[in-house]
Amino acid sequence: MLPAGTSYQTLSKWWASKLIEALGVLKDTSLVEQSGSTIFVLPVIQRYILHEPRFSKQVGMLMIESACRFLEAHASDINDGLYKSHSTAVSAEEGNLEAVLLTTPENHAPQVGFLLHVIQGGFLLLARHQRRHSVRVNIIERALHLAHHINDNILQGDLLFYYGESFLQVEQYDKAHKQLEAALNYFLTASDRMRAAMCRPQLAEAIQRQGETFERCQQIIVDAQADCKATGHEGLAARCLLYLGGMHFRFCNNPTALDLLTQAEPVLAQVKDWRHHAECSRVSSWVHYDMGQYDLAYACAASALEEFDRIGDVQGCVGSHNDIGRILSVCGDFEGSLRSHLHCLEIGKTLGLPPLPYALRGMGLAWAKLGKVVDARCAFEESLQQFTSSDAPTLTHSIEADIVCTQVFLRQLENSTLIPTPEEYVALQCWYSDDHIEKILAPAP
Repeated sequence: MLPAGTSYQTLSKWWASKLIEALGVLKDTSLVEQSGSTIFVLPVIQRYILHEPRFSKQVGMLMIESACRFLEAHASDINDGLYKSHSTAVSAEEGNLEAVLLTTPENHAPQVGFLLHVIQGGFLLLARHQRRHSVRVNIIERALHLAHHINDNILQGDLLFYYGESFLQVEQYDKAHKQLEAALNYFLTASDRMRAAMCRPQLAEAIQRQGETFERCQQIIVDAQADCKATGHEGLAARCLLYLGGMHFRFCNNPTALDLLTQAEPVLAQVKDWRHHAECSRVSSWVHYDMGQYDLAYACAASALEEFDRIGDVQGCVGSHNDIGRILSVCGDFEGSLRSHLHCLEIGKTLGLPPLPYALRGMGLAWAKLGKVVDARCAFEESLQQFTSSDAPTLTHSIEADIVCTQVFLRQLENSTLIPTPEEYVALQCWYSDDHIEKILAPAP
């Protein structure tokens, strides 16, 4: 049941302590092999044993309980000092935890207590980890299927909220909108205003990315602020300022965005919400970049990266490295830009993700300015392939702009005096400041 294999220590402490004495015999019979510190059953043996009726259902249930115990013991919040070590432990066993939880049988549907325990103590905890590291939806989809047997508005809302957030992270905004709106309805039905306050800003971002008006998006966050006031949750209220600042930035109202972010930052630090504190620095770097204040942009991005790294937020580190690469590019430090984008790819690789198209495009720009035309072309072409692949997000307006930008950069390799069409220039402005666009289009020395 552990397809990824595991270590002696993890096997004895969490999965099957009584098997340790039998491992020697199993290795002698070649049923178990070892690679480094990882022990595993040969795949062909595994498939044979797991086929009913050879495999004990009782053992399967014990393994599901073990998975829940492991996740509950490593369920630190991202702002907790133990989060980094706990998330590392979960990542090491992620493939096994997922495989075991997905075997949860439907024929236990009448046992609502058991299903509730497994969903809350297993599925939700693993989904929370995955949305911060390597976004996948199969765990949430299985949990939603099992939860149909449970009449619990909060549980349904939590699952749909995580589901919607996952789609938001991979830029499938239509699906995110649908799931987050459904989650909000469950929270409102349950009169849980704190959860509603957490859900509304994510919903606002999803509909904004689909082209909704500023007024409607702002109203959703204002409603979240009212929820925060009703619950007295100071930290959530500060998050609303952060989200509202991000909304003003996306609608090109930079002075107001900076004012809101400046208000949010000290409160987030006071309540020790370090993840959103780091996010506040990151969004501030975007605003300063857009205003041509590159020294301030770099300082904010570097501060965000340091904090994301300290708390173990891998996705935040990836995004901040990409931000720094873009800032170094406009400042003319193309070698530094290249290093930052390479860091993005390296981190993504550790998460088992395909090459990140934004990092590849940034590498292409750096290579082009360094006179490495062949390397630049390879990076741009791979970036374009990722943007247009079947695994890529649906072609939202932002993805279409990404594709246009990358195509412009590819054509510029062949024609250094290329002048983008007005439509192409608008696409470039989605991701680059006017000053940066001018420097990108300038022929390499």
